[in-house]
Amino acid sequence: EELAALLNMGGWNEVGTGQQIFDKWQADCKACVADIQRYGDRLQRLNTNTVQGLQESISIIKKFLRWWDRTPNMCFDKLPSKTQLKLMLEESQRRLQDLRRR
Repeated sequence: EELAALLNMGGWNEVGTGQQIFDKWQADCKACVADIQRYGDRLQRLNTNTVQGLQESISIIKKFLRWWDRTPNMCFDKLPSKTQLKLMLEESQRRLQDLRRR
């Protein structure tokens, strides 16, 4: 509380113990690796020439972008860069719109 006053923070809100934060980080890292394995394989096998395939592809890419925001160090060598994923997302959304227009 004294540190918060010195930093002019107006108050102090504890978010948990260091152990709780560490445990959550470890759980997030394990979930990230599992999702990358599960959805990475699925993304490669999807038929992106159908509406359903494109919708699922978009969902997986969005999931990967969320992992980049939460656990970037776990994504570094396992996923395309965040910029590449955003480009993939835009392309998939454009293709989905084109398919729906037909």
